[in-house]
Amino acid sequence: MIYKVLILNNDRVKIDKDAIETFFQKKTPLRIDIEERQVSIKDLSYKLFAGGYHGLEKGVKDKLRPMVKEGEYHVVVFAYNRFKVSGYYKVRNKLASWTYTKSFYPETEHIELADGKHILHELMHTLCKRAGRHGGTTVDQMDRTLVNGIRVPYYKNYDPYAVDGNFAMTLKSFDNGNWEKAIAWWYNKRTWKYFKEHEVKGLKEDFVDKLDIAREYAGIPFVITSGLRSKAYNKKIGGSPTSAHLNGTGVDLRARNSTEVFNIVRGVMESSIIGITVYVKSKHVHLDMKSTRLEVLNK
Repeated sequence: MIYKVLILNNDRVKIDKDAIETFFQKKTPLRIDIEERQVSIKDLSYKLFAGGYHGLEKGVKDKLRPMVKEGEYHVVVFAYNRFKVSGYYKVRNKLASWTYTKSFYPETEHIELADGKHILHELMHTLCKRAGRHGGTTVDQMDRTLVNGIRVPYYKNYDPYAVDGNFAMTLKSFDNGNWEKAIAWWYNKRTWKYFKEHEVKGLKEDFVDKLDIAREYAGIPFVITSGLRSKAYNKKIGGSPTSAHLNGTGVDLRARNSTEVFNIVRGVMESSIIGITVYVKSKHVHLDMKSTRLEVLNK
């Protein structure tokens, strides 16, 4: 199992790749594949985060994306020299490395590395985030470790091999299939004839298989206007609390006219998708694997 990491090194920051590879070899079932490129992003400045720490101003990812093809790496690391960031001497040691909650691409994590010594710590964060995105149950204790009932910040962070440190405590939660979930995009990546990965993100694969078949028979593009929803968003828009959108087995498709409705329904009837609702006024067709209805609503 391979974990692919791209380091975009802005200021020739020193990074001990051998130490990273050794840790992964000794402590994980993964083989880490690190590629490093030198880049030049000018005029970096900082912004304030929660907790009083600072990171790079917005817009850095937008400058980096043209350099990185989507679908090639699990993690993109932007390494920079914090001493060269505009305003550094106002914040000094509070200019931090970060693993962002919002990913670089939908399936690629993003690290901003203010100090090369922090990279292994941040890579642990990315493993937890990736596993979580694929339904994993890891417990990230890298920043706050439970020690004798008390959460201790960065407990033994200086020693990734400490048997009771933050690295060890986080690694313990990677049993029960979480390693596979952390690299799921690469380990068992599915593709479909008519849908790109970002279009069906979060949907059950067997459901997408059926959508792909339906699209084949329909002979027209299936434009998904609503797929997987969070409970909060579903409630906000007035969705049913038992909606198939909540578990990845329901979608809404654009249906601008009667011809599109006819073709969608015709295709779906060949695919074994069992729930079909046509919404006339809002011009969409709802499909799901939960209901057994075939109905037309003047909504």
